[in-house]
Amino acid sequence: SIFGLFGKNTQHFLKNICRQQSNPIDTNKISRGTQTLYRDSETQTIPYSPEYTIPVGTNPRILHLVHLKYGNGLPVGLKELDKFERDEQRRAMEAIITKLPLKERVRMRRNFEIEDWERRTLEIKALQELRLQVITQLICIQQKNREEINNKKLHNLLISREKERVKTIDRIRSKYAEEIRRMIYTLKKKQRNPKPDKIDLYSNPSFQAFIPTSRKWDKEDVCKFRSQFLETFEGLSELEKIISDNTKNIQIDIKKTSNYTKDGHLKRHARWQVYGSTTLY
Repeated sequence: SIFGLFGKNTQHFLKNICRQQSNPIDTNKISRGTQTLYRDSETQTIPYSPEYTIPVGTNPRILHLVHLKYGNGLPVGLKELDKFERDEQRRAMEAIITKLPLKERVRMRRNFEIEDWERRTLEIKALQELRLQVITQLICIQQKNREEINNKKLHNLLISREKERVKTIDRIRSKYAEEIRRMIYTLKKKQRNPKPDKIDLYSNPSFQAFIPTSRKWDKEDVCKFRSQFLETFEGLSELEKIISDNTKNIQIDIKKTSNYTKDGHLKRHARWQVYGSTTLY
């Protein structure tokens, strides 16, 4: 049989379905999944009620404007008024052509559709022109912003290059001045008398260190004091007037030192005067 093909589980499922169809629905049972008007809870919602009701036998024209929303027909402008007028004409035409023959209805509908498509074509062209104008304005604004950005970049680049140029010039000038100072120092160092070498000096027999003491100060100009008061007679007279008598008449007592000690011995520093004169020559 067909039940044997599906197995015992399928047979049990079909029997339950047949039993439910044979038993009538008990209206006395409560369905707990249904929301009631008498449930006291925070989750209680307002039962559904339509936004408006239409009396029987009436067809108000205001209902044709229910679908309008803000941004889609609202606020009303010239285009919306034109659309409302076309809808009125279409409804009037639909009411008229129902009484006309089939060919006449087809012709009128075709003419109306052609006019509608021509109107839509004009609207599409107007939208395309408006879109083209908007795109042109956006491209102009974008180009202007790009030019401003490029000008700012060029200005900043020019300022940075100018700073680099000034730094490079200052660095070259400082290096040039440093090289000039180095060259001047080198030139002065070459022109300066070299530091005498003591070995070379003492190896020369004509060096001043080998000159006798009696020949070192044989020149007249060495350690000679020059003064205008001492060179002329007028200077001496004036110097004599300036110096006071107390200064000129100073009594100087020179104490003669003895070359012998209390014991009668000759002092060491005086021995060369006594014995040197006899042994030197």
